[in-house]
Order: sequence, then C-alpha cells, then structure tokens
Amino acid sequence: MSHKDSSNQSRTETITPLSVHIKNRGSDPEGLQKRHRYGFIILICAAIILVALGGWFLHYLSENPIQPNSTSAGPSATPPKPSPETTAPVAITPQPAEDPEKLAIDKQVAEQKLADYLEIKKELDDQGAAEWGG
Repeated sequence: MSHKDSSNQSRTETITPLSVHIKNRGSDPEGLQKRHRYGFIILICAAIILVALGGWFLHYLSENPIQPNSTSAGPSATPPKPSPETTAPVAITPQPAEDPEKLAIDKQVAEQKLADYLEIKKELDDQGAAEWGG
C-alpha cells in the first residue's frame, strides 16, 4: 500500500443532513378534525344501517308472523276435537241448596273460631308489648 491510499482510508466523507421539519401532532387541528369526521360519518352510517335493518325486519314480520310451535315431530298426544254436530249438549244441573240448619251451624262454628283466634292474638300482642316495651 502506498502512502496516498492509507491517507484516503483515514479520511471519511461527512454527509450533511437536510433540514427536516417534524410536525407536532398535537398542534395539527386539521388532522384531528379529519379523524373525528371519519368517526362521526361511520357512526351515522351504522345508525342508518340499523334503522334500515329494523324496518326490513318489521316488514318481514308483518308478512310472516311468528306462530307458536303447535306441531311436533311425533304424533299428537291429544286427540282431535270432534265436530260440534257429533257432540251431544251437556245439561248443566244446578247444585242443590244446602240445608239452612247446617248453614247456621257452620256459621256459628266459624264465628267461634274467629273469636278464639282474635282472643289468642290479643294475648300474644299483650305479651309482646310487655317484652318489647310497646
């Protein structure tokens, strides 16, 4: 190697950078507005699509109402009802009136049980008032 070659190797060429301007993202109101604008447009479009699908679904249901599942895969457990012509009219017989003496005795028994209940309730209330100071 010669003396000239070694001097060239030690000397490196310096590259000067170009001037670069970095924008501060926080101070860019135009970009922030664009992002909000796109979000707002997407939100409005989604709402319009949901309303349109809801309208279509209501229209579909008005033409095809939902029926309860009355048919099953197997045979029906209840037999079909006979036509009105084949059924005989059923005569409804009124129940005979009970004996008035029996009704009077039942009324007296019920009144006696009510009196016993009220007496026991009063005694318990008095005991509770004495215990709890009411």
